[in-house]
Amino acid sequence: MKAAASYARISEKKERDKVADQHEQNAAHAKARGYEIVAKFQDDGISAMGDKERPGFEAMLEAAARGDFEVIIATEEERLARNIPEKVELHSACEAYEVVWDTVRDGFTDPSTDAGEFMSIIRAAQGRIESKRKARRQVANNRELVYDGLPVPGKRRYGFEPGNIEERKDEADEVRRLYKDFLKGASIRSLSIRMGWRPVRVRETLANPCYAGWVVRRGERFEAHESVARIVKRKRWEKVQSILNAPGRRTSPGSQPRHLASGIVRCGACEAPLAYRNNYLCIADLHHPCIKKELLEKKIRDEVVNSLLYGHGDTTSPEASRLHDIDRVLTKLEYAERELAAALTGGMKWSAIAPQQKLIDAEREELNKERTDLLSRNVQAQIVADLRREIFDAVTHRVDMEKVAELKKLLGERYDALDFDHKRELIQGQLDVHLDKGRGTERIRVRHLVAVSLNESVEHDGAAA
Repeated sequence: MKAAASYARISEKKERDKVADQHEQNAAHAKARGYEIVAKFQDDGISAMGDKERPGFEAMLEAAARGDFEVIIATEEERLARNIPEKVELHSACEAYEVVWDTVRDGFTDPSTDAGEFMSIIRAAQGRIESKRKARRQVANNRELVYDGLPVPGKRRYGFEPGNIEERKDEADEVRRLYKDFLKGASIRSLSIRMGWRPVRVRETLANPCYAGWVVRRGERFEAHESVARIVKRKRWEKVQSILNAPGRRTSPGSQPRHLASGIVRCGACEAPLAYRNNYLCIADLHHPCIKKELLEKKIRDEVVNSLLYGHGDTTSPEASRLHDIDRVLTKLEYAERELAAALTGGMKWSAIAPQQKLIDAEREELNKERTDLLSRNVQAQIVADLRREIFDAVTHRVDMEKVAELKKLLGERYDALDFDHKRELIQGQLDVHLDKGRGTERIRVRHLVAVSLNESVEHDGAAA
């Protein structure tokens, strides 16, 4: 019996264990084919589109390299890869390790043969087309939901239960109190301190029409269905808007900041922002923590460099995360194109390669258009992309540990060369910084928003200490 690996993947985690269902189907398929499953790998809640990192998939390829099995089993090839670059990567690895795959729906594929590679690449292209169709159907479904007065599926809004239809009592009461206190004259800054939110979040909550019985799509309001909770009365919401939009109302806390950490770093005692007055100090209470400018700004610089060095792409927003995925796919397309060129040099006919080259060209053109649009709309993503592009392997984004010191120096130089506004944009996107009481730089508490593994290492070191 040939040794086999069972691979399962599902895009979104469900209450029912669909990964277990796939392994069960794989086991039945292995028994019918005469394989013995010796290892199981899975990626639960990770899409095969968009070039997401898949730890289970990578572990499976590493096991294949060790010769642990000869066959990969899955319910269908789309479980393994749903885009051309990843399918080419899978082909290259399996061909090198003399591994084949056999799926329940699509059957047996030997990547060492021209026919096997060609048909598998075609199936990857078909999978991508189907994903796009699915996305268009989802957009159409969302449009219909909004026209019917129902919120579209997405992130739970504060004050609502998942689905954004029923209110969550304790949070809804806080939202109502927020509106009430604002109408009584409370400032956005004072409300942000009380709620532990940034001022911009308070303002967005006060301006959000969804709390007053509307659903919104692309800036257009629709009356919510009667089943959707009205957390704030319509008249109260409109009064708040008249104040927020009053001519001459100041929407920023004064003049533009002139010091790097002003308004970014927060007091560990009360959450108020720090300002610079010979030293960085809490604007709410002079007895709260303060620190010398050079100490704080050097620490911030070092942590931004660490974030860029160890963070696997900027995920601080959907647009930035998508940019990270696009850059990796574009590089994989280059690798795939080189393999096609090598195959042509090795004697393969152009007629066998032309369909794959056409698909690569079409995908590259589409991705470059999307990339240009994203960069024009997302300054933070552009900064990170520019800083990382020349330094890291665009496919793995892994760090060569022997070059860490050299890379840190280079990233530091890139950071120093940024203008003031771009530095602040980068800091806010990469770090959440608080200043506690104490001495030295130990009181600067940094939480990484992108390189989250650095937070785990700090917590571990603290526990060990």
